[in-house]
Amino acid sequence: MQKVSFIAVAALAAGLSLTACSSGGSSGNAAAGASASSAAGTSDLSSPASNSGSSAAAASDSGSGSTANAASQTSGSGTSGSGSSCKTSSLTFSKGTVDVVDDYNHVTIKLTNSGSATCSMRGFPGVDLKGRDGTTSAQRSQHTPSTVNLAPGQSAAFDLEVLQNNTGGSGVSFDQTVITPPNETRSQTMQLGFNLPVQADGNSTPAVIVNEITSAS
Repeated sequence: MQKVSFIAVAALAAGLSLTACSSGGSSGNAAAGASASSAAGTSDLSSPASNSGSSAAAASDSGSGSTANAASQTSGSGTSGSGSSCKTSSLTFSKGTVDVVDDYNHVTIKLTNSGSATCSMRGFPGVDLKGRDGTTSAQRSQHTPSTVNLAPGQSAAFDLEVLQNNTGGSGVSFDQTVITPPNETRSQTMQLGFNLPVQADGNSTPAVIVNEITSAS
């Protein structure tokens, strides 16, 4: 799967006449709302507003996705639980809560064991955002993962942090979120969209961060 850096996305966004504003285009924290991607057959799920009064980036989720070959295989830490490694085909993916912390939307993704046997997961899922402007991959957090055992019907979860587009510009839109569970080579595509800010050259702020798999609360 083609990866695009946000420097390349910025150049492409300029060619598409997208406007990335705040003074000189170098700030991604100006107070303005982000737009949601609009895909047919999806519901509009917006996150709550932050304390500063800026609106969160909107997301849309169909509640189901299609299984496809993984764009990239995650390198988890292996499993040491009571069951075999959870397979994508035996997991049901769903969107949970959305919270706002600082300049990021924190989106919870739940993975439920829909199989007939206990399985386990450990590590970080692979997450790629796809859309008309290309593809970008989530950067892993520095957290230390632990093994999560899932009996049939139980759920695990991970937190996806997505930078808000508060620039007032059109930003870069993605309408699909491709998720690959730890130690798996098959992915699940969710109709979950985000709008990210176009970042200035040299801006090292990660736009998308994926956290480790944990037990769902």
